[in-house]
Amino acid sequence: MKKTENNIIKFKNLFDMDRIQELQDAFASATGVASIITNPDGKAITRPSNFTGLCRDIIKSTEKGRMNCEHSDVITEKAISSPDANGPVITNCLSIGLWDAGAGIYLGERHIANWLVGQVRDVETDDSKFLSYAREIGVEEDIFMEALAEVTSMNRTQFENICRTLYLMTKQLSELAFRNVALNREMEARKKSEEERRKIEAQMLNTQKLESLGILAGGIAHDFNNMLMVILGNADLALTSISAGTQTHRRLLEIENVARQAADLCNQMLAYSGRGQFVIENININEIIHEITQMLSMTVSKNTVIRYRLANDLCSIQGDLSQFRQIIMNLVVNASDAIGEEQGLISVSTSVSGRDQMKKPGNLINGDLSSEKYVLLEVADTGCGMDKMMISRIFDPFFTTKSTGRGLGMAAVLGIVRGHNGTINVDSQPGKGSNFRLFFPAASGESIYSKKKIPVIGELPESGIDGTVLLVDDEESVRNVAEDMLECIGFEVLTASNGHEALEVLKENRQRINCVILDLTMPGISGFETYKEIQKIVPDIKVIITSGYNEKDVSNKIILKGLAGFIQKPFSIQALSKKLREVLEKP
Repeated sequence: MKKTENNIIKFKNLFDMDRIQELQDAFASATGVASIITNPDGKAITRPSNFTGLCRDIIKSTEKGRMNCEHSDVITEKAISSPDANGPVITNCLSIGLWDAGAGIYLGERHIANWLVGQVRDVETDDSKFLSYAREIGVEEDIFMEALAEVTSMNRTQFENICRTLYLMTKQLSELAFRNVALNREMEARKKSEEERRKIEAQMLNTQKLESLGILAGGIAHDFNNMLMVILGNADLALTSISAGTQTHRRLLEIENVARQAADLCNQMLAYSGRGQFVIENININEIIHEITQMLSMTVSKNTVIRYRLANDLCSIQGDLSQFRQIIMNLVVNASDAIGEEQGLISVSTSVSGRDQMKKPGNLINGDLSSEKYVLLEVADTGCGMDKMMISRIFDPFFTTKSTGRGLGMAAVLGIVRGHNGTINVDSQPGKGSNFRLFFPAASGESIYSKKKIPVIGELPESGIDGTVLLVDDEESVRNVAEDMLECIGFEVLTASNGHEALEVLKENRQRINCVILDLTMPGISGFETYKEIQKIVPDIKVIITSGYNEKDVSNKIILKGLAGFIQKPFSIQALSKKLREVLEKP
């Protein structure tokens, strides 16, 4: 039955059935023969043309007549389907004196249909034989002969000529079927190729959009960090000279607090641009989640429950601790906002996954299938869910559905994932919640996990080091505040506003300069070119690079052999003192 249905579907897919029906009707009208196209098992594909009531209403009305007709059909169909059939098959119907014929339609070597003709009276057969057959099957003679009068009569030669025409037509249909299949395959291949091309173009456009937005976000963050350097640096310096508890001290603390929040926003923009990795080490996501569990519980509403399902013996990954804290916090806060004031559940789970897990339903963002083994971080919620449009825009910077949101949280998540060679799978439907599945390549080795000591704001560090520092920065305000910081620590400071000036100062004071703090991004001769020239003048001098970008982005762009250290703007007095101690105490 299934084979029969498949053949019918195949035939109908190959041809315009309205045209086939027209052709069959026209052939039957022109020749006067009954005509129909069936599948190889005898089931009709087209509507019958020019059929009379003799077979349908008279002969088949009796059991014996029906059995004779069916037997004749089997003989005809069997003959047509034979591979030895090189022409039309003509058979004599068991209802004596009637001719039947047919020819097969093929798709290559596959027999897909029959074109049958018949109900033709042989003019050489007299009425007595028809009357005898009527009595044999139990039909009244008058009724039988009245129906017989409607049947077309011709001699065998005439019928054979019609059958040869039929055979030629079925051969043409067979060739047309083969060409149609080839055409359909070509069209399908073109369609598939076109779909693949459009898919690749869409991916390229999306990648270009992300890269362009990333460059924009990174550039803004770099320039903004230079401005924050002046604000934070001056606030930090002012705090060291004012007694704690005074109104001025409190206001300076507030300035510094807000400025640091602005610096965090810059870091989110850098994270989106893929420039947010700072310290790369083997870390364990489970340990990070354990550390911030209490903080997470404080960020969600009272009606929301967080459920943790953390895998035992989870593999390590290579990444930055602070950025993974940011990922988890942003995903949980986003899930909480999606739930709102309703009762809801947020599930945070971890597991080890293979590449095949990425192919589950959902939108794959930044798809990277280069590793065999991944660590999976999954955050799911029972919130309002998202439609396709929202999913397509959720990672765009400054896109938000919240009245108070900045639209950088999920953009930062994507940037961090991209920076860690990870992949995001987003599955969400309106009213059915959302599921964010983040995949990161597994790393070998144990996790190195340590909490970092945060310096106390407003306290001068114990220096114990001194000397002369050459400070090079094209921004006068940045240069001034950094100079004051260095002098507070106990250093003598020489300054330069560009690379050429820095080289002249170094040549004149090469014996007394202990260290160079060099801004990377400067007009004219860049920090990179300046560094190379410094090495030629004093090969063993210690150089600290500073930039509004982070260390990873700087190291990805340039390779500075012999570089003593790096410090990102904006930095505090404590951070500057610590970096100088590390550099100058190093052999």
